[in-house]
Amino acid sequence: MPLGFVPDSDPYIQTLGGPFFFNDPGRHPETLRVEHLAKALSHVNRFTGQTFEPYSVGQHSVAVACVVWERTKDPVKALQGLLHDAAEAFLGDVSSPLKAILGERYKALERAALDSILILHGLPTDLAPEVKDADLLLLATEKRDLTPIDPKPWKILEGFEPLPTKVVVWEPAFAAERFLEVFGNLNLAGDP
Repeated sequence: MPLGFVPDSDPYIQTLGGPFFFNDPGRHPETLRVEHLAKALSHVNRFTGQTFEPYSVGQHSVAVACVVWERTKDPVKALQGLLHDAAEAFLGDVSSPLKAILGERYKALERAALDSILILHGLPTDLAPEVKDADLLLLATEKRDLTPIDPKPWKILEGFEPLPTKVVVWEPAFAAERFLEVFGNLNLAGDP
C-alpha cells in the first residue's frame, strides 16, 4: 500500500452517529438513522463533484422519491427512492465507470450498506423498478443541466428523456431539511 498505509482488519469510519464498519454495516444501527443520512448525503456531491455547481446526493434522492411518489402514490416505493443511494453516506459517490473497475467487492460493500439501511427503516431490500426508472430519469435531467456536454451518448440513458423542468441546486442545509421532511411525510403515507 502506498505511504505505508496498513488496512485495519475491521475497517470503519467515524460518522455522525458512531462507527460505521464496512464489513458489518448494521453493527451499530444508530449510525444508519435518517437524520445522519440526511446530513451526510446533503454534503456528498453527485458526479464525484464534476458539476458546474455542487449538487448533492441528498437533493437527487429527494427528487427520485418525488418522481416515484407522483407515478405510484406508493409510500414504500417512494421511501426506497429516497434511500436508494443512502450507502453513499458512508462510501461516497463513486462514478459508475469506477464502480465497474472496482468490481464485485465494491458492489457487495455498497449492497450490504444499502440493505442494512433499508432493513433498519422497515423497507424491502429489492428496490422497486420504479425507483431505477426515476433514478435514470433524474440522471438524464442532471446530465443535461449540471454537467459539461459529453459528445458520446450514455448507453444507460437510452429511452430516458430529461424532465422538462431545469434542476435548481439547493444548499446542503436545505437538502438535508427537505430529505427529512420527505422521509417523515412518506412514513405517514402523505404527499412528499
